[in-house]
Amino acid sequence: MFKKTDEKYRDYRFENIKPLLIKSYKKLNDYKRGILTKWNSENKEHYAKLVKTKGVSFEAIILGDDYFITTIDIVILMHFYKLPLVLMYQQKNKIKTFAMTNETDYYMYIKVKAKTQFLLHISDSKEGKSLRFYNNDQKDVLLKEISVLTIKDYFEDPIL
Repeated sequence: MFKKTDEKYRDYRFENIKPLLIKSYKKLNDYKRGILTKWNSENKEHYAKLVKTKGVSFEAIILGDDYFITTIDIVILMHFYKLPLVLMYQQKNKIKTFAMTNETDYYMYIKVKAKTQFLLHISDSKEGKSLRFYNNDQKDVLLKEISVLTIKDYFEDPIL
């Protein structure tokens, strides 16, 4: 996702993204409680417990070899680096979408299958022309209902 937005990220690997995550998490002290809540819902309960009970820093956790990317990490990177991503997820019988920026000519769509499983779809336009949909109704719903959220909105919504 970084590669498509800026050429300097072309050869980035997860190890290169960890410092970006650390820098971003440090700016979110006001949302520490929200971060821990999201971590608890994304199979990162162990990390949340370490922060809460032992005072381990976000930096130490992210630098650990066993740290893995979940939705919260993608949202945080979307926010701080203005990544043209749209997250799509199933909520009851509806497909919901949200982005952190609308200052782009195109979006990359990420389908959140589970809190730790993602499918990336790259579109060359805001209209999602290269995306494959099961039917036109699904396409219309997805492309009309992209909500642009703030980081505050994200942490206040228990479902996202």
